[in-house]
Amino acid sequence: MAETKPVEPAVPEFKPLEASAFKLPEGATLDEKSMGDFLGIVNEAKLPAEAAQKLVDLHTSFAKQASEAGSKLWEETQKSWQDEVRADPEIGGQKLEENLSHVAKLIDRFGGDRAQAIREAFSITGAGNNPAIVRFMVAVGKELSDPSPISGRPTSAPLDAASILYPNQGKS
Repeated sequence: MAETKPVEPAVPEFKPLEASAFKLPEGATLDEKSMGDFLGIVNEAKLPAEAAQKLVDLHTSFAKQASEAGSKLWEETQKSWQDEVRADPEIGGQKLEENLSHVAKLIDRFGGDRAQAIREAFSITGAGNNPAIVRFMVAVGKELSDPSPISGRPTSAPLDAASILYPNQGKS
């Protein structure tokens, strides 16, 4: 009897994957270099398209979590700073509006035609909420504020020589 060898299942020939084989979540993008690097690894390992898609899904999930964590931390930091400024006994509470007006005048006075861009930079970066920055800006704004009017009495007319020598003359 002739010995028969078991028939091994035919392995389909591997076809290198292309970027179009993957579905990214809505709004997600991947630059060409990163996609090229990924395709190089996937194709070298001869991963099936389904397994490679699972890696893409896993990566986008991690990226989304990291982005959301960073955004949450930034928002919490901004709120914490705003609360600290509002509660500050020196610049916050009932004094807050007046103190912020000093900051606004400072930006207007020295920012000139860039004042709006300065405000946007403070807003975008969040620096405008930082208690140390706010305290600094309030202090500088107060220091450079226009001085308040000085109260006093008007001076009398200048005295002539006779009035100086004989101050009681004419007063009986």
